[in-house]
Amino acid sequence: GPWEFVGPACAFVRAVEVDARDPVTCYAALDDQGVFRSEDGGQSWVPKSLGLGSRKVTSLAVPRQDGTVLAGTRDGLWISSDKGETWSRLHDRYRGSEVLCVLLSPHDPGFLLVGTRKQGGSSGGAAGASKTAPTRLSASESVDAGHLHLTHNGGANWWTFPTDTVNGGCVATDNSRLMYLASADSGLFRTQDGFETSERLQSFQGKQPLCVALAPNDSNAVLVGTLHAGLYRSF
Repeated sequence: GPWEFVGPACAFVRAVEVDARDPVTCYAALDDQGVFRSEDGGQSWVPKSLGLGSRKVTSLAVPRQDGTVLAGTRDGLWISSDKGETWSRLHDRYRGSEVLCVLLSPHDPGFLLVGTRKQGGSSGGAAGASKTAPTRLSASESVDAGHLHLTHNGGANWWTFPTDTVNGGCVATDNSRLMYLASADSGLFRTQDGFETSERLQSFQGKQPLCVALAPNDSNAVLVGTLHAGLYRSF
């Protein structure tokens, strides 16, 4: 059908999310203006950033289980339990880190994957070069820029994986161990075993993928958006 502009005006929109429990409730992450919320399917938007430590919001996630909103910013990870009305810092270890990617599992409430920006650009390494065993983080240990951080128990224990910057990703709806990650530095990666191993998909080298999505009823149907090379699909 036709497309129409619904706002916010003059905005650099970094991410959009829909509340699966209430599909007319939507959230938008704006690079310099914080989080905006719509409760009429995107027709109108209002700012919802009270207490948010940084207005430079780079990623969003909305858990299916309880409607809580997570926001990745240039100063760590933040959480709202009241649909964005108020915010507080989540997991202090991310203080000062730019969180570009926040992934949840639709069927595993304890799952959370966080990707932070790698300082200094690509090192030639990759999310897919994870034959190296992941490292378990202590409760008080800070994170390293450019690493992925994964928990299966709501943050009680974390594992970290050295990577290049991860710009976006997705988790299969029927299997939280199947994930795709998009890195403008290094390409598109897939893991089928929760990062015990992973592989770089060669067809995306040099295309600078930024985002990836899976069909909810078919994990073989993949869409990938790139920085300057357009949109790709695989079915």
